[in-house]
Amino acid sequence: MHYFIFHLKYLSNTYLYTANLRSIHIVFYFSRNFSIINWNSLRTVSALPLLKSLRITVYNLETILEDEDCQAIAERVPMLNDFVFCFRRNIGSIDDDNDPFNIHRKSIFSLHYYISILLFDQQPKISIEADGCGLIMWL
Repeated sequence: MHYFIFHLKYLSNTYLYTANLRSIHIVFYFSRNFSIINWNSLRTVSALPLLKSLRITVYNLETILEDEDCQAIAERVPMLNDFVFCFRRNIGSIDDDNDPFNIHRKSIFSLHYYISILLFDQQPKISIEADGCGLIMWL
């Protein structure tokens, strides 16, 4: 069964899923009409006791993840066996090499930093995509 959630705040509507949910893949598509995510809303996944896999794909985001955002995302990771966070574009590849701010790469490395702190004693395996636009973590 697939659920389409159009805003992260709707993730807290527990009638959308059962407590038996083991994996979630959240996909965000950004446009001029939709450009802000409250990453603190991810705290609702803590209410899913069997959740072991969380994948987040973000399309067309042109702003950096702030430290507070990375912390809110990383706080969910210790309860998981695997976690994926990726930036993508609808058309063409992300070219952070020609972007003076390297926003995607900086966001991924910041997220990596916060996850590494939280999971220091568990020694997770963390891989960052060659272009710096994705992070994969598993225990």
